[in-house]
Amino acid sequence: VSPDSCIQTKTTTKLEAGELNAWRDAMDSGTIIVFPNGDDGLNSVTGMIATYESAVNLQLSYNPTMVLTNSLYGKADQNSANRAGFMGSYPALYSDDALTAGRWLTVIAVDSDAVITSSSNGCGLAKNFCLAAPGVTVYSATEEDATNWEYDTYSGTDKAAPHVSGALAVLQATFPTLTPDQLVALLLETATDLGFEGVDDVYGHGLLNLNAATMPVGETSAVGFDNVALGANMLDTRLMLANHFGSDVGNIKLGMRDKYNRTFATKPEQATYAPVAIGLDDYMAGLHVGLLGDDVQSDILSPQTQLNYVNNSEQNWMDLQYRNGKAVTKISFQDNYKIKPLTDASSVTILRANNIRPASSNIGMMDVDYRMSKNLTLSSYVARGEYDTGYRFDELGTDINLQHNKSTLNLGLGHLREHEQFLGANTMGAYALSEPSISQFTDVTYGRDLGETSRFNIYANYLIYKTDVNMGYQQFASIDGLQADQYKIGFKGKNILSDDDGLDIALITKLGVTDGALTQNTVLGYTDDGHYRNVTQSYDLAVQTRHQQLEVTYQGRLYQHSQDKVSALKDNRFFAGVRVDQNLNHQEGLGQTEVIGGLTARF
Repeated sequence: VSPDSCIQTKTTTKLEAGELNAWRDAMDSGTIIVFPNGDDGLNSVTGMIATYESAVNLQLSYNPTMVLTNSLYGKADQNSANRAGFMGSYPALYSDDALTAGRWLTVIAVDSDAVITSSSNGCGLAKNFCLAAPGVTVYSATEEDATNWEYDTYSGTDKAAPHVSGALAVLQATFPTLTPDQLVALLLETATDLGFEGVDDVYGHGLLNLNAATMPVGETSAVGFDNVALGANMLDTRLMLANHFGSDVGNIKLGMRDKYNRTFATKPEQATYAPVAIGLDDYMAGLHVGLLGDDVQSDILSPQTQLNYVNNSEQNWMDLQYRNGKAVTKISFQDNYKIKPLTDASSVTILRANNIRPASSNIGMMDVDYRMSKNLTLSSYVARGEYDTGYRFDELGTDINLQHNKSTLNLGLGHLREHEQFLGANTMGAYALSEPSISQFTDVTYGRDLGETSRFNIYANYLIYKTDVNMGYQQFASIDGLQADQYKIGFKGKNILSDDDGLDIALITKLGVTDGALTQNTVLGYTDDGHYRNVTQSYDLAVQTRHQQLEVTYQGRLYQHSQDKVSALKDNRFFAGVRVDQNLNHQEGLGQTEVIGGLTARF
């Protein structure tokens, strides 16, 4: 449809067979007919009763009996029935297939308050294909001759109809794949309701709303090449990324289509999980657990079997240990798992899932430690649990721990399976996973005691994940080469300024994606020749700058309790810490400094 193929006409005589056939041929060829509805004032809101002085006038009505009956009242203030102009009512009057074909529109005129003008006919029998449009003091061109145009303001349905014709032209130019039937249906569906709710005799479908017609209508679906729907509703399509992913994915666009198969470029719903941060409660809990005792209760069930458990406001866990020669088997269940970062090269089993998100609840773990020699220990474990976001994970790993003189080396290998997410990123809808992601991890930690008394220790840790991701709609999106790592070096000292104090200094490069890309095949708009514009785009998942963190923590005892002194304050500990962040959450130039301190004691 173009402006010259949207036919507007107004007539004062009954259609002959030849002209009827001409209109049918025009519609059959794909032309949309737009008619002014007539300016006889035949509407029940602001119109007046029309009277007819001759049979010629009666031919203007499709219901002469009603007109004659109304004219007998002879009251100038009597509201009229809604009767569309004869030409605008063509599909209804002739029981033609044009209404079914959906290529005919008739237009009434409304004022600036969206009220039908006193001169405009109401929609009447044409209400199912009738629209309202501005028709009062419309600035219009008047052709004096082929080269000379003048402009003035005019009113009437013949000034309202061009608004609809122009809207059709705009929609066809914007969405070139729309058929004539779809164009008409789209304008009728998106019209602003006026008068009585729904389609009524005065306003038909309501006021033309081009803005609404250019927006998606109905349920929307993400699309791949050639505007093929994926079966994923856009309302359910989202990317919930962890903060260790790069920012490029924030620029992502994809195509979606509405009920009229129009394509729109849009952005999926996105959010970033808050980073894991250690706060005052964590420091306090650390002091309590590490220095005042875990409140661990143990029951010896047999010479080889021991049950250990803790149940307090901070933790709730238990484990069952079985010793058989050089092997120790443990089965543990934890409801509020406390993060235990590997700050030295000990052989303590650590969940690598904790480096991605806190694994905080419903943790079940079984591990076996086997001492192969005095200095070599082999540990294997399997664990299942939930992140703090509620998504499940399974982890299987092996640690080889070697101690030689003052040095300790721990090598950890295994894989992490995450359900409905990858490296802590949850994706849904068009980006949903077809199966759990698998991350292969390698963890190396080296520690060495300094000096003869082992009061000081240096350590370094490196952890790398390589992740395989299988997307549910491979023809639309894929993630390849995903990799992330983190590393840490630190210094630990004890009994430095006084007995039973401790100093920790650590330089940490926080977990960040170092490689990987999201590639998608979709439609972003239309080409100049009216076809879908198929686009393959790749978005870098790697962070561009790394989050660096320096932590310094000192803790000690304020008051040394002894047997020969009585004190209400026992087992007191204090701590002070400083944390300096650069490129916070991997955002270049963003930094912060935190100073924290506290005291814990038992009475």
